[in-house]
Amino acid sequence: MIYFLLFFLNLKEGIIGAFHVSSEKETIELFKDCGFNFAYIYGEKDTNKMKEIINAFKDNKISLIIDDPEISGLASAYYFKTKIFNLPFYLFNDFVNFNFPAYRNTTFYFKIKGDRIKNQLFLKRKKEKEEFFKVIIIDKDEITFSLKSEELLNWEYLVFDLKEKKDVEFLELTIYTPFSDSLLKGYFDKIIEEKIKFYKRFLTKDFKIYLYLSDETKCFQYAATKYVKEKIESYSKNKITGVSHLPTITKDYVEKVRPAFLWVDIYHNIGRYADFNLPRTPNPDDTNFINFLERILINNLDSVRKYSLVYNLPFIYEAPAFSEGCYLSETILNSFPPYKKEWDDSVKSNSEDEGAYRELSEEELNCVVNLALLYGAKGIFYWHFLPLKGVWQFQYGENKGKYKYYYLNGMVKRESLELRPIGEVVKKINKRLKNLLPLLVKLKSKEVFSSVGNGRIKENSLSLFYTDYPFLHFGILENGEKYLMIVEKSCQKLTRKVKIYTKKKISLYEIIEKRRIFLKKEKDGYYFEIVIKGGEGKILKIN
Repeated sequence: MIYFLLFFLNLKEGIIGAFHVSSEKETIELFKDCGFNFAYIYGEKDTNKMKEIINAFKDNKISLIIDDPEISGLASAYYFKTKIFNLPFYLFNDFVNFNFPAYRNTTFYFKIKGDRIKNQLFLKRKKEKEEFFKVIIIDKDEITFSLKSEELLNWEYLVFDLKEKKDVEFLELTIYTPFSDSLLKGYFDKIIEEKIKFYKRFLTKDFKIYLYLSDETKCFQYAATKYVKEKIESYSKNKITGVSHLPTITKDYVEKVRPAFLWVDIYHNIGRYADFNLPRTPNPDDTNFINFLERILINNLDSVRKYSLVYNLPFIYEAPAFSEGCYLSETILNSFPPYKKEWDDSVKSNSEDEGAYRELSEEELNCVVNLALLYGAKGIFYWHFLPLKGVWQFQYGENKGKYKYYYLNGMVKRESLELRPIGEVVKKINKRLKNLLPLLVKLKSKEVFSSVGNGRIKENSLSLFYTDYPFLHFGILENGEKYLMIVEKSCQKLTRKVKIYTKKKISLYEIIEKRRIFLKKEKDGYYFEIVIKGGEGKILKIN
């Protein structure tokens, strides 16, 4: 198992990658100059074109995560069996609109088992208000009914509701499509085998290919994702695997999908989507940004760290290196609006129902990357490199009847092949990562703890007990040798000298600045001082 993971992750270097990269020579040169060793790209149907693309990255020693539509299409198939009453419908909406364009005219089959007969199942769908959609008469212990995709399209929720709830303690619900049914019976195995035969020929000791399976994998996709992943590994003799990522790692996901490594994407700066139940994104330099770190990022990193240790799986953190702009129009324009500005202040965060993805400051991006490393991440993947086209959305509320075009800025400018400010920040971070990851990939996270508002440090094996600065997070990583990592969380533009108190006499060596840190004696123990910037991470070797 350990050899298997070492092979997949190339743990000697760790992963430094980004989404959405093209194979043009100038783009690859800029990408490589930023310090990346992995790129996410879309697959092409034309095998000759695909061969050229792969070789272009291979020649530059940049390994690939390839989103081959035939592979990701299979791995995203919906098959689900559980006991359930209320089903979040945005999962269906994702499926119908994005995951299977070629299978949009499909039918969902629902098989229901109950422990009572003679009942009525009300299907209610919800957009702006809930309304009845269909009534299913249950007159036997097991019933199967179907819904066509066009009946489900554009509805936010599909709610299952029994008329006489006392008569049925629970329902067993199975959801599948003819497509997922065929997949799990092996009808598409030959397609997977041929794809692996094509990709396998490019592999070398230093050049790896992973196949992208599903985006933010839903529980409805676990069966298909696992099936396709295992076929990929079988046909490649464990030289290729399939990968997928999601915001929160769960035991259910790890045990049902059995990923080769965990990949978590935590976009704590999301403000627009009500589904995530997040507060508004704070303005740059707002100290409330720490609330996002505590409530979202740190909680999710704690979860992925736990499963990483329990199942002995490395994890990768996906950091947000993008921002969102938008363009309001009376009608949908045939051509995309011009982008003379990367961000239009007149439409940025101008109403609660609009929201925005705010670009992180240098301190904030440094902080989220450093926190991931503190929790044991073996690599960083950024969303995203090249700018992306957007989508038109019909507006409600004060702009009802109008349309807004949302578009995403990445690390590269729209008007020229040059780095935007966030790209320059990523480049600086990657330069540091290239030096640190060879060390960090060998270490395991042993403890994580923090300081609180009054400066008290939570219980830990180093007996650190107090700091005169509360915005610090601590982690102990070890593998024979022991290291203390300290991350500044206020993300303000500051440089501060901090005192940290301990009851133990320990010897510390700052590995980035290559200098010893001396302890000073005080009545209740010892203290040491560090100078730390907003969002910075310090790594101290403990002797």
